[in-house]
Amino acid sequence: FGFGLSHSMRLKIKITIQKEVMNGAILQQATVVDFIIRNLQCKNCEASYAQGAWHAVVQVRQRVNHKRTFFYLEQIILKHDAQADCLRIVTFRDGMDFYFKEKNQALRFNDFLSCHVPTKVKYSRKLVSADHCSNVGDFKHNFLIDIAPICKDDLLVLPADLARNLSNISRVVLVKRVGAGLHVIDPFTAERNEVNTEKYWRYGFQAVLNSRQLIRYVVLAVEPLLQTQRPSARVRGGGKMRLAECVVAREDDLGANDSQFSCVSHLGHILNEGDIVLGYDLTNINWNIDEEIKDMKQFQGNMPDLILVRKFYGSKGERRWGLKQLAVETAE
Repeated sequence: FGFGLSHSMRLKIKITIQKEVMNGAILQQATVVDFIIRNLQCKNCEASYAQGAWHAVVQVRQRVNHKRTFFYLEQIILKHDAQADCLRIVTFRDGMDFYFKEKNQALRFNDFLSCHVPTKVKYSRKLVSADHCSNVGDFKHNFLIDIAPICKDDLLVLPADLARNLSNISRVVLVKRVGAGLHVIDPFTAERNEVNTEKYWRYGFQAVLNSRQLIRYVVLAVEPLLQTQRPSARVRGGGKMRLAECVVAREDDLGANDSQFSCVSHLGHILNEGDIVLGYDLTNINWNIDEEIKDMKQFQGNMPDLILVRKFYGSKGERRWGLKQLAVETAE
């Protein structure tokens, strides 16, 4: 290496060349060749740092006051390496932007998201440049993806037409799981059903209560109930849920008063006396729907005071492992 330094970008090599010229005579000459080492990037890397290199952007938005869905999507994206073709990722208060070099890469990413969350896509494009002689144009493609503002454990009030379409399930349901559709369960009968993406966006209902409004209750007594299933009810997953009549009290009221609540819950298979359970308090809720929910035949004019959602297992301390995170930029 030149200048006596191993990290210098110049390399000197001495080359000796020889050749037989005539009558067995050999001509030989030595020369020194200087090589300069230059670092280069591949074309994809060069395009990622160039201005205006992207041709498609996927704008993912969810109109809620939390980011539970995006934390879930982040881990799903990392698990399947769906962000491999992204040039850059920018985060906003209510969503994220994914930039791609080609339109086909953005379309594949759209299909990936639609398989894991209920989405609605709006497509638009903008002309950047055009060659009228060869009839060729350069476009910037924009995909706006709206994620349904529904998350796990949310309390829903289904429209009357939709409830009749779903095997006449109760209008008051809980969100058991969110996938390509909404998997809901009736907390009073343990009946389950699924609201697919098409049906959700047709009616466009909102959540009445979300997980930030859950209250902790202490289970005082549990009495199993005989479960009767309607002929038209649709039950999935082997019917693991069991109905039970539970007597609970607010954890904050213990020692202050003797207020107790009795309710029917679908968590009879896991609840025991002394357990902590999370639920929604319905005594002070304002039902903002098209017709009075108290008139529903299911409750016979008596709306329950609370709905139990899930059992609380408590914190098990700090994790010994950390979650992976996407390399994102924060918008100003």
